[in-house]
Amino acid sequence: MSPGDGVGLGGITANVDGPLTSLWQVMTSPKRFFLRHTPRRSTLIRALIAAASSGMVGLLAAGVALVRALGSDDAFTIMALVILGGLPYLALLWLLGGFVLMRPAALDLRAWEITAWAWTPAGLVGLLLSPLAWFVPLAGLVLGSVALPLWHLMVVNGALGAWSPTRAQTALFWYLAAIFALPTALLAGLFALFTSS
Repeated sequence: MSPGDGVGLGGITANVDGPLTSLWQVMTSPKRFFLRHTPRRSTLIRALIAAASSGMVGLLAAGVALVRALGSDDAFTIMALVILGGLPYLALLWLLGGFVLMRPAALDLRAWEITAWAWTPAGLVGLLLSPLAWFVPLAGLVLGSVALPLWHLMVVNGALGAWSPTRAQTALFWYLAAIFALPTALLAGLFALFTSS
C-alpha cells in the first residue's frame, strides 16, 4: 500500500482519498499525487470539479478585494463581473493549456487533467489572502496574482515530472509561453495602445 492510499485499522483498509485529501496532495506534493494516479482511470471529471470550485473561491476573494480597492457601493455588480469574466477565462486557459501540453509532453486527455488540477490552488490562495484582500485590497490582489501562477506552475511541473519526465522541461517552456507570457504581452500591448491614444 502506498502512502495516502488508505489507513489500516486492524486489518481493514479505509480509503482516505477524498476530495479535500486530493486537493491537499495535488497542491503540496504534485509529483507524488500524479505518480499515484498513473495506473488509475482518468480523473478528468474530478479535476474539473475541483478546478471549478477552487476557481470560484479564488474569484470570490478577488472580487471582494476589487470591491474594497474601488470603494464601490455596487458590490453585487463587481462580483458578478469578476465571476462571469473569470470562470470563462479560466476555462479558456484550461482548454489552451491542454492543447499546448499534448504534443510536447506526448500526453492524451491527461494533458487536460494536469491543467485542471493545476488551477486548484486558486481556492487556497483566495482563502489565505482573504484577510489581506479585506484590509489591504491592492496588496492582496498583487500578492494573489503572483502566488497563484507560481503555485500553478509548480503543480504543472510536478505532473510533467510524473507523467512525462523526459519531455517535462520542453513542455513546461511551451506552457509557460502560451499561458502566461503571451497573454501578459498582449495585455501590456493593449494597455500601451490605450494609454498612448
